[in-house]
Amino acid sequence: MRHRPLVARAHSAFALALILTLAAGLHSAPARAATYYTVDLSTTPPDLTKNVDPNIAVTFDDSGSMSWDFMGDRRPFDNAGWGDVWRCAGVIDPRVSAAGDLRAHAMNGVYYNPNVVYAPPLHEDGASFPNADATLVAVWNDGIWRNRPLNAGNPGTTHFTGAWTCPGASSNPVGNGPYYWRLKTGVNIGTLGAVNTANLYIASNWEAVAVPASQYQNWANWWAYYHTRNLMTRSALSRVFGSLGDNIRVVHQNINSNTTTYPWLAKDSTPITAFSGAARSKFFDWIYQVPAEGWTPDREATIRAGKFFESGTPGGGKQFTDEDPYWNGMTGADKADLACRQNFHMLVTDGYWNGDNPPALPSAFFTSETSRTLPDGTAYNVDAAASRVFSNVSGSLYESSMANIAFYYWAKDLRSDLANNVSAYFPDKATGVSGAPVAGLITNPAAYPEIYYNPANDPATWQHAVQFMITLGVAGTLNYPDDLTALRTGGKAWPLPVWNGIEAVDDTWHASINGRGDYFSASDPGELVSKLQDIINNIVARRTSSTAGSLSTAVLTVNTASYGTGYDSSDWSGSATARNVDPDTGLFGGALWDAGCKLSGGFCVATGSNPGAARDPDTRVILTAQGTGTGQGIALRWAALPTALQSLLDKDENGTTDGNGSARLDFLRGDRGNEDSLFHRRGSVLGAVVNSQALYVAGPDSGYRDTFPIGTPEQIAASGGNTYERFVYTNRTRAPTIYLGANDGMLHAIDATATVAGGNERWAYVPYALYATLSKVSAKNYVLQPMVDATPVERDVFFAGAWHTLLAGGLRLGGRGVYALDITNPAASEASPGARVLWEFNHTSSGGGDLGYTYGQPNVGRLANGKWVVLVPAGYFPNGSTDAAAGNPYSSLFVLDAQTGALIRQIKTSSAPQTAVISYGLAAPVLGDYQNDQIDDAAFAGDLRGNLWRFDLSDPNPVNWSVDLVFKPTTPGARPITAMPRLFPDVLTRKFDVVFGTGKYLGLSDRTNAGVPTQAFYGVREYGVAAPVYPSGDTQLVLQDLGALANGARVLTDLPVPASTRGWYFLLDSAAGERSVVSPIALFNTNRAILTTLIPGGSDPCNPSRQGAVLVVDAANAGSSPGLASLAGGLTLAAGYGVAGIRVSNPPAAGMLPVATRVGGGNLMLPGILLPGGSTFQFSDSYWRRRSWRVLQQGD
Repeated sequence: MRHRPLVARAHSAFALALILTLAAGLHSAPARAATYYTVDLSTTPPDLTKNVDPNIAVTFDDSGSMSWDFMGDRRPFDNAGWGDVWRCAGVIDPRVSAAGDLRAHAMNGVYYNPNVVYAPPLHEDGASFPNADATLVAVWNDGIWRNRPLNAGNPGTTHFTGAWTCPGASSNPVGNGPYYWRLKTGVNIGTLGAVNTANLYIASNWEAVAVPASQYQNWANWWAYYHTRNLMTRSALSRVFGSLGDNIRVVHQNINSNTTTYPWLAKDSTPITAFSGAARSKFFDWIYQVPAEGWTPDREATIRAGKFFESGTPGGGKQFTDEDPYWNGMTGADKADLACRQNFHMLVTDGYWNGDNPPALPSAFFTSETSRTLPDGTAYNVDAAASRVFSNVSGSLYESSMANIAFYYWAKDLRSDLANNVSAYFPDKATGVSGAPVAGLITNPAAYPEIYYNPANDPATWQHAVQFMITLGVAGTLNYPDDLTALRTGGKAWPLPVWNGIEAVDDTWHASINGRGDYFSASDPGELVSKLQDIINNIVARRTSSTAGSLSTAVLTVNTASYGTGYDSSDWSGSATARNVDPDTGLFGGALWDAGCKLSGGFCVATGSNPGAARDPDTRVILTAQGTGTGQGIALRWAALPTALQSLLDKDENGTTDGNGSARLDFLRGDRGNEDSLFHRRGSVLGAVVNSQALYVAGPDSGYRDTFPIGTPEQIAASGGNTYERFVYTNRTRAPTIYLGANDGMLHAIDATATVAGGNERWAYVPYALYATLSKVSAKNYVLQPMVDATPVERDVFFAGAWHTLLAGGLRLGGRGVYALDITNPAASEASPGARVLWEFNHTSSGGGDLGYTYGQPNVGRLANGKWVVLVPAGYFPNGSTDAAAGNPYSSLFVLDAQTGALIRQIKTSSAPQTAVISYGLAAPVLGDYQNDQIDDAAFAGDLRGNLWRFDLSDPNPVNWSVDLVFKPTTPGARPITAMPRLFPDVLTRKFDVVFGTGKYLGLSDRTNAGVPTQAFYGVREYGVAAPVYPSGDTQLVLQDLGALANGARVLTDLPVPASTRGWYFLLDSAAGERSVVSPIALFNTNRAILTTLIPGGSDPCNPSRQGAVLVVDAANAGSSPGLASLAGGLTLAAGYGVAGIRVSNPPAAGMLPVATRVGGGNLMLPGILLPGGSTFQFSDSYWRRRSWRVLQQGD
């Protein structure tokens, strides 16, 4: 006899009639604005961005030269004075835009360039300053001064409709209105490597061009906000920082002023807090009022920033105050300095440094030109090839150079009282520049001197300062950035710095190298904004990498093996491991294999062994689809791709055709020959596995009986011997396989054999929906790009006269589509792709226009219309989406033919008979079967507004399918539903109790606990089609009370839930920000639900681990569960409360909860979910008595 499992499958239907029998014995709307119905969706995991926010010291050049209207101090190429008409040319010839063409090079980058959009500055809240006068009658001379919130004034205006004179020009055009100059066509000025300055700087070779009336607004904004260096820089800084959130900490200063002469200027003891509130206001008030006067003492300002990062030492008077850059902001016993806090200095300057010579240097100062031992014990040898890029300076020692100051504040442990817990940063693991190339996978980059001393990397784990330097269109004696390789190899040396000389520009670049940051020379306002944003992105990347390199999203336990997925955020490589599970403790043993290592070859960190050579890319079986619908499967080979797909792959990540399509496809297949040259270097051929849980599939296990209704295709086939039982028997030894999505653009099928021989890729699939963004996977400067980022589902289905095992999956933020594969046979062949690739459905498919990004898992079922179907929730749209479907005030459930992917019916929530409500962001649906006839009757799903919907699918005619609003929240949007509900029998109503939790964990805004509305768990009764009681609300439900004991145990009241009420709920108010983002697990034999919660942020942010709670409750009333009393640890419970669960670490934030039975003992275990003492969460379940492990996650 086949045992019915204890846990319903994530994607299975729920048969009510049988469960009720056992229980009795046992006890359309018009489109709206797109911004209305979107949600914060993050490309990177919220877990990463909940880390310790970095410190950024922003230094603004307030020297007198910042008032100048030309950039740099001398004209390009020959360093002569500005002189003539070219001073009024933003670019040599704006008609030319090709990269590398000399005529597209900036001239005076401060002057008007018709190709640049001069957007007004931003206020602290991101709102824009007003546009200047487009009539040109009265254009503000300083629009920031005129419109700033603090100390606004009257800067005067300029009338531009009369004649306009170019400063210093030998001649000016006759006529009215503004103009710019450009080089005449046909003038030979050479190339960037060999500029013909003799022809370039002849005034008669230039011509004046009147600004057309269509650009008057742009001209007016340029004059008001950008026509001097000071204005341009203030506007650019406001635009970059105005768009940032509060996940950085900012301190600011001018290079000259560090006193209280001006209240808006920073001083040495500037407080530093989150970039919000008064601190944010102060920063913007400072930007808006920075003057332009004095010298350029960049060195002194850099020293002040470094000294600030040394603040807060014990006994110094500033520890645990807002003048301590490492303070966690807490008081009492919780106050601490965060050893993992990172420090960044951002200097924006327009010219050559000068000021006091020498400046006052710190005591015990050292330079980059002297060998020493670094704080982590690494030897810094100035004569070593790997480190000469820091030390190799021509001439005698210039001790007070910017480069030496930067090196001092990088190489010194700024807070030796704190542990060395800053995250190392290794974005570039390439070798072969200053030393011999390293073959194979590099697992410990700090062990290789060339990587350790590569200036693109920052190996420092001690508290230090990273330097970012931006100059405004000024060049040194070296060619930036082309000379960097020669500086690393020793082919060139840094010039000896010269006070107020051109060599000071080289020294500023050198400072960014020594400070392990970056250097940019911005030639115009648009580039300045772009470079500032690049710096912020670099800082954010370093901040996110402080989370542990490999994060397990969850595990699935099979017999004695557990399968985990993860990633390394430093290069977004992925892992998929199999580990032993201790049958007594539920704890994991050593890794048996890592699929990423099997693909990549070389030493494997996870296993501590070498699995052998890398997989030959040409031997991999990789399939794809060339379009939507059925019959589109092809091999992922260049010759097999249609022209349209070849064209998409022939573009780089910016959409520019580069002719590298074939090489890019080879990269996707795993070829590594073009890494470091055309494409980025990968730590593993397997891409980051972020939100996709490993789906284990072996023998068929959907659990059907051969009792389908008379006349159905299944019954007819069974009568001829083609039964489901036979299908199960035939495939009983089917090779075990895990299916997982990765952000390399593929769903991978991996041999799940639980020995060291397993872990090899069987085949992979690239969804058609990804091709628009697929080239980003190979980007030289790769950042995480979501691809196949969702967990697939599988189900046995019947079509074309036979049983099949179908896999269906979405993409989350990877795309607006769903795909289906036939995985009856776990093997695949590129010669017959149609045997595996069934179909794809996306937003371009017929009837698919309302499909959003497919976050909710699809579900698979059998309906009364005789069809096996795939149910697809409409999904989400990210903030800022401009798609018309993002404006729909309704959600949709798409019902697709499981065999072909054809749309059978789109059911919109707007068709519900209840009073209309806004709905968007429908989550994964659960199916229910009332008659236990294996034909599903209804589906239930929640949305981001907190509504719960019932979709009636019981009619054989899809036209008659309907939807009802079962539950309506008190405050729409406060308690979003993002996980699939579970269905339990309600013995009082003979219908379902729908159990679900609320909360979301989708974007960066979800990583905080502050300000999150209190979430809840619900058990809501449903009453069938169009019940007059719909919708239910909180006031019709019984409120149970959830409490917490001192040891973390959770307790619940056990109030009755009579038939006169519509269910129950309890609030998750024991911990700030607690929420439910994972589907409940159903234990049908005891009518209990296992609930998990997520509490973002661990108690130690420098050692982050996911926190939450596990609760086991009675699905009928949410009462506490027997078998958990020991979790109270002997503590006394208040009257009326019972133990329901406890705080745990490492709860899943996506996918499903792993549940397994304890061998022979009637205990249930949650492997990987750990109690406060580090043991596995487990509890008694007296109904289960098997003498082997049983996977409840994959129950029938």
